[in-house]
Amino acid sequence: MYRSLIASILLLAPLSANELSLQRYRVTYLAQAGNLTESLALYQQQRTASGKHDFEILQQLAIIILQEGAKSEEPKKQLLSIYGSSLGGMLLSLEILEMGLRSPMEQAQLAAVHYLGQIQDDFADELLLRAMSSDSFYTRYEAAAQLALRKHPAAVGQIESLMNKLRREFHFLFAGLFAEIGTNEAIGPLRHLMQDPIPYNRVAALLATAQLGRDDLLPAIRAAATHNDLGEQEAAVMALGMLRDSKSLPLLHKSTTSPSDDVRLASLLALHRLGDLEAGKRILEEAKKTMRPQAISLLGTLDLNSIEGSEEWLVSLLTHSSIQTRVNAAMSLLHQRNPRCRNVLIEILIRDTRDLAFLPNSSHGRSLPFWKVLSSATAHQKQMGVDLVEFSVGMRERVLAECIELPDAEFLLLAGRIFRSGQTELVPMLIELLLNKKSPEALALLEAQTQAAGSPLLRCYSSLALMRLSPSQEHAALLREWVLAHAQQEMIHFRPTATFEMRADQKFELTPAESSRLLIGAVSLLAEGHSEPGIDLILELIQKGHPSNRYVLAGLLLHALQ
Repeated sequence: MYRSLIASILLLAPLSANELSLQRYRVTYLAQAGNLTESLALYQQQRTASGKHDFEILQQLAIIILQEGAKSEEPKKQLLSIYGSSLGGMLLSLEILEMGLRSPMEQAQLAAVHYLGQIQDDFADELLLRAMSSDSFYTRYEAAAQLALRKHPAAVGQIESLMNKLRREFHFLFAGLFAEIGTNEAIGPLRHLMQDPIPYNRVAALLATAQLGRDDLLPAIRAAATHNDLGEQEAAVMALGMLRDSKSLPLLHKSTTSPSDDVRLASLLALHRLGDLEAGKRILEEAKKTMRPQAISLLGTLDLNSIEGSEEWLVSLLTHSSIQTRVNAAMSLLHQRNPRCRNVLIEILIRDTRDLAFLPNSSHGRSLPFWKVLSSATAHQKQMGVDLVEFSVGMRERVLAECIELPDAEFLLLAGRIFRSGQTELVPMLIELLLNKKSPEALALLEAQTQAAGSPLLRCYSSLALMRLSPSQEHAALLREWVLAHAQQEMIHFRPTATFEMRADQKFELTPAESSRLLIGAVSLLAEGHSEPGIDLILELIQKGHPSNRYVLAGLLLHALQ
């Protein structure tokens, strides 16, 4: 009651030039006291009196909003504040990220670690080291990955300490981190993993060593190629090929007679990399004989011009009865920039009643990747503990990004099909790709989408893209109208993140849903360059819009003030 009374008195207080300095402090006092509405109203009085925005006070207000969310006991507010701070300029928001690390919510910790990884600053290093003492293994692992990327002096010790707290079966997770650091200190534990009693740890260490290019470890890799475990043999011969080890040619030729399909394939690929043209033809023979998806996928990485009949055979698989075969054949042809895979690409990119999910998979030795296709994804979600439909959006985006290498006419046909499908999850990336092309045909297609009937999201995304190329009052008005029309809705949503097991080779990242990305992009563009109407729009949305949106809007306000 007293707080409201104080706020009312402050709002009624006469504004004069002599009181302007004091009133600036009243604005921040009210915000810190939890009266954001009164604070913004008082700020607007001050702005009217002075005739201009006070960037210093606005910056303080934005940080106060982010701090309030970060201190909240509501997990969603914490996450939104961390994401908002990432939009507003990291150095201004280190305190927010520090709060995120102290959160009991694992996802908030992971988000804080992810954004700390983008800041090159001594205090950010200190916070990452502090994250290594989290109760959450996943937080510690993500922090270890960030320290490895920075090649921090303490990284090897921290990673070894974390690894030794786990059962030996999970030590394979750390091979890539030691390889990322790549120093002599890091090679020691990597060398130990190559001799680990558990084959899967040896497999991870072999591949990590090859990716690092450490040819001084070739004797150990050659020895591994003769071990009994087939997964280890596969990884070892693949590593020998990656390192272009000509001394291992007799060993590789012998491995092409292995009883394991994957060892034979990896050996043939190694020989192909060492200049054996016949090995490419034998890979095609293996693919035809076994029809395994990893063999079909492998063809896409080779120069098919040197393997007679390979491209036509892949094209013949595009009408195969097995969706697994069709998809991996189409991906191989896409890698070759062959437009004849278009119909299967449409099958991949546009969802239908089969409810397909696409998951990355690999051979036992982890050296031969391919795509696994699941039907009835929604029915499998509970069993796998992840939103398979949303997870598959990442694969679809990856495919779409590669489609940009197809002939322009084919890419534009695909783009038109996606637009007409009414599905929105690929719209942000598709519009970005069209914008990057900047061809008259691509821009014409974008312009046509600004008039798309029944799809306001598509109209606004297209207007946003075109406005980035050339400011337009018409497009700005459409964006402003859309933002204000949705102001009362909870607009900021994130796509579900995959389980750690499904993203073990990827970093944690928050990915906003399509409508959220539109709000962020539109408001950011409208407020660009200290635009007063844009800043007014952000303040109006914070003051009158849905409370959950204010944390990301505060970040956008910080960004606009830079």
